[in-house]
Amino acid sequence: MRSTNAVHPVGGRGYLSPVPQPRAFRGAAVLLASVLLACGGGGPAPANAPVPAVPTAVPGVLARFAGQSLMVLPVTLHPVADSMGWRTAAGGEVALRTRTDSILEQGFRERGLTTWIYAAQVARTARRNPTYLVDPSTLRPALAVRAAMRAPDRNLSEPLASQLRALAGTSGVRYTLLPTDLELRTDGTRLTLAVVDVRLAQVAWVGNVAAAPRAAWDVAVLSDLINRAADLVVPR
Repeated sequence: MRSTNAVHPVGGRGYLSPVPQPRAFRGAAVLLASVLLACGGGGPAPANAPVPAVPTAVPGVLARFAGQSLMVLPVTLHPVADSMGWRTAAGGEVALRTRTDSILEQGFRERGLTTWIYAAQVARTARRNPTYLVDPSTLRPALAVRAAMRAPDRNLSEPLASQLRALAGTSGVRYTLLPTDLELRTDGTRLTLAVVDVRLAQVAWVGNVAAAPRAAWDVAVLSDLINRAADLVVPR
């Protein structure tokens, strides 16, 4: 299904789609859309178009969502070599993802985001309804998000779009936060985040947060990343 919406770079704000969104996004989206049209842009992106780089997001860019309810999916790992030794120190991929989800929920709740539906609750709901809800820990949304950035005139691909819509439908939320890529590197750790409008099947925003380089694994790197992610919604 083709859409007239688009995803555009907005510097430190991240990548932004001018679908119906919270007001905090609209001015920049309209301005950028005008610039693209003036430059002759705005047409469909070719299938082999490069994926735009995801910029580091600035604190407060998602502040409009602080008073809303969002669904947060489990974090997914970026497939990179384990240069930090986390597989042994953290107990493997499943243990690391579970720990990250727990730290994220705790960190966001400490900022007052108590109405959000976090990964553990989403997973419990899915287990109670296995006939029509997918296990959220099995989702790998990074490729679909990259595809949406490459071809912003298209909706989020299936089956992910329908899977997210079904999960969100259990709590009535419209937006979901996807921690799509956790990259653990000795030269710097990064977490990519995406906000998806599940009703329109549109990627509304993409950005990342980064932590300082570390020579070896330390759980403090997760706390640092999550604090920076929480800053996007409720700055310190």
